[in-house]
Amino acid sequence: MRTYLAALALGLGLALGALPAQAAAPLKVCLSDLNPPFADRKDGKPDGLDRDVAIALAAKLGRPLEEVWLENDHEHAQSFVGDVTALLSGGYCELMVGYPLTADSVGEPMAEKHRIPRVGNLRTLAQRPWVTLKAIQASRPHYAVTYTIVLAPKNAALPVTGLGDLKGKHVAVELATLGAELVAHYDNELLEKDMVQVQTQYENVWDKLVSGEADAALVERHRAETWIAANPDKGLKVTGFAHKIRFNIGTVAAAGTDMKPVDAALAELDADGTLKKLVEARGLSWVQPQEPWLFPPVTPALLLGN
Repeated sequence: MRTYLAALALGLGLALGALPAQAAAPLKVCLSDLNPPFADRKDGKPDGLDRDVAIALAAKLGRPLEEVWLENDHEHAQSFVGDVTALLSGGYCELMVGYPLTADSVGEPMAEKHRIPRVGNLRTLAQRPWVTLKAIQASRPHYAVTYTIVLAPKNAALPVTGLGDLKGKHVAVELATLGAELVAHYDNELLEKDMVQVQTQYENVWDKLVSGEADAALVERHRAETWIAANPDKGLKVTGFAHKIRFNIGTVAAAGTDMKPVDAALAELDADGTLKKLVEARGLSWVQPQEPWLFPPVTPALLLGN
């Protein structure tokens, strides 16, 4: 491993040394707002883990960071994959840090063109052109998303080692999410009849747990840790359970971008413990990303079990 990392580092150094003018150019990185704890601009202040990684990545590459914030609009239909692909394809940013590395979000685009989303001073439809889309390629990841079970206050003492321990309990799930599918299909639909369905545009899973309407919920660990840290008096408990299914968060670029320096820099940030420190500084549990880097297509077999 050391030899491999050293070779990558050497390759990075040669690349940067051969192109001094390019090395001094700003590294334009897209970040997605309204996505705490990964990236957010609450009250106009940029923050989040993905931004931390972007800063470290730019420093490792020896280039000043230029942040380009993708504005999410949860009130209207919006394609995150399409928006990111358009920004990268149109050269509005070189990299997107904080992108789900899934088989259906990386590779050839689903459409020929896409209008860029609101970024910077480009606000109106007339200011935001349509862009011919390129394929999207991924780097190695910097974070792994895992699912855990969160218990309501009345069940805080319940011993939980897997979803089977929730038989007969009311389990909150967010509609149209992978977590809902994992609960619904577990052990031949063992838990389905007791599921408490949460429509996220009108309600949230945390209120269901605090009120006692739900006994437990299966959610992403980073979301649970972030919410509980902000609401320590509500009595929710994150269990030690970690579902076998996880997916990685990483960096992507349009086809034609040289990703070798990016991969080398991320490999160094992983090897020296920087990524782990950045995650833990956010109050999140560090889970080492594992191969395959891309999460495979969801199949019935994938949804079974813990």
